[in-house]
Amino acid sequence: MSVGDWLKNIALHLGLGIATTKVDVASIRTAIYAITDTQIHARTFIPLTLTERLFFLVPIKSEQKLIDEELITLLEPSALLVQARQELDVPGVQSVRTWHATFHRISQ
Repeated sequence: MSVGDWLKNIALHLGLGIATTKVDVASIRTAIYAITDTQIHARTFIPLTLTERLFFLVPIKSEQKLIDEELITLLEPSALLVQARQELDVPGVQSVRTWHATFHRISQ
């Protein structure tokens, strides 16, 4: 990390700036890696434009890609388990998170 990146990071984290993101919806794409009788393994690539506003005024834009990898498992005819890993690599910082949820079909 350069001295400029370090100073910008310190300024933004001391409340001297703000970061916003914009998703390029038209460029989102998904790759399916495997399908079995009970599972789907897929990866979605979500392009983002990250705008950091140093001192709330100076815009610094960068193009990023959020990668969302999911394993969807059919537990029973009315229930799915989704396990996901999301990765966002912003210069100087890598963010990785995981989540999981069980979805149940309900009658209306």
